Amino acid sequence: MRKILITGGYGFIGSNLVRMWQEEHPEDQILNLDGITHAADPSNLLDADGVRHARVDLCDAEKVGEVVRGFNPDGVLHLAAETHVDLSIVHPVDFFKTNLMGTVILMDACRLLWNGGPQRFLHVSTDETFGGRGADEEPFAESSPYRPRHPYSASKAAADHAVNSYHHTFGLNTVVTYSSSNFGPRQGRDKFIPRTIDCCIRGLPITVYGDGSDVRDWIFVEDHCWGIMQAFELGVPGSSYCFGGSSERSNNEVALSICAIMDRVTKQNEEYSRIRLGGGFCQLINNVKHRLGQDRRYAVCWDKVNDEWGWHPEIPFDIALEETILWYLDQSL
Repeated sequence: MRKILITGGYGFIGSNLVRMWQEEHPEDQILNLDGITHAADPSNLLDADGVRHARVDLCDAEKVGEVVRGFNPDGVLHLAAETHVDLSIVHPVDFFKTNLMGTVILMDACRLLWNGGPQRFLHVSTDETFGGRGADEEPFAESSPYRPRHPYSASKAAADHAVNSYHHTFGLNTVVTYSSSNFGPRQGRDKFIPRTIDCCIRGLPITVYGDGSDVRDWIFVEDHCWGIMQAFELGVPGSSYCFGGSSERSNNEVALSICAIMDRVTKQNEEYSRIRLGGGFCQLINNVKHRLGQDRRYAVCWDKVNDEWGWHPEIPFDIALEETILWYLDQSL
């Protein structure tokens, strides 16, 4: 039996990770440390029996230290972060406080407790630290240079550097992971795919930035969580690992796919009949001005994790997208 500290467990990826960890390692004790900010939803873990919770602001060094010492974890999976690009443009200081200083405070508490021991600190980053890619450029890889272009990605990049410094300076057993754009159940409705689904359900305009040609590489959250778990167990100390979905789609393509699935499932299933929209859901798509710091394309190469552990994205985009849509439809009933 191990004691595993997961931060941000009330969030989208965090809650899916907690559930998957329980399925794979039912003997482990899990403590979820979460500040319950705007991205958190405690209902995400209401039925996750046996998980302990600690509501703590990552920037409160005293409280963080008390929790870490009291629980004495065998490993930490650090997912807690402020994540929304739009909010980072409005409140950049908050993002640097949580994403950089919060990470350093948590990591330092682990360093002092573990004192050079084998316990692992895994830090979940984002492909956005690498900036945008041109249409003809190769996907990001672990060796790609950092080129953050907005406060969110810059704050995460800064945290990555802090994590690497703790490994090289103090010998902390760290691993950093990156992934392409996640989607799936329990994602906040301020993110593109759930927001588009929600607009369809409510009959509201679907906002798409610019001409909709921006491209994202989408990965289903369960594939990403499985990668995080493998990185925790198998990753080389001081290393980094990229997880991609090999599902590059423009924002317009994603919006149209969601609308097409919504058209079909609301016609086939009488349970969703009240949501049907005459003329089709695609009429809701509304292109608006680009936001500041918008990157045109993200794409992630996952050759390293495939070569080392055999990891690969298992759930095809279209199947995962329909599963996600049905989950949100059921939540709306």
